[in-house]
Amino acid sequence: MLCILRVVVDRERFNELRSGLKITPYRIDSETDSDPGRITVHYDVLESDSPFERYISDVLEVLELHKPDLDTLRMGGAGYLELDLAVDLSSDKYASNFRLRADALSALARYGVAMNIALYQTAPSDTK
Repeated sequence: MLCILRVVVDRERFNELRSGLKITPYRIDSETDSDPGRITVHYDVLESDSPFERYISDVLEVLELHKPDLDTLRMGGAGYLELDLAVDLSSDKYASNFRLRADALSALARYGVAMNIALYQTAPSDTK
């Protein structure tokens, strides 16, 4: 599983805040929804083969570690913060369930972060 954080923010405000942040983006998209004043900033959060519930706990620990930066971005005008979680679904499985416990949902709300879970079908050998 792979998790990234996407932040949509005003370009000028981000440039002002950037030097004070401890987290470093791996990519910055220069235009968001045809608004040249806003950018989408992408951060790596975590990659792991842990079971789903453990993985979510680990992601929340990373968010807690970087809470001051998240708060700075949010107070600095970030319009949207979203975790994008890519989950492997082996091609030999018809379906799979992924449960977010109430405490995980509460933590995401506390951080002001939305979550997108995307399932990617993979060959059974790719998930071992």
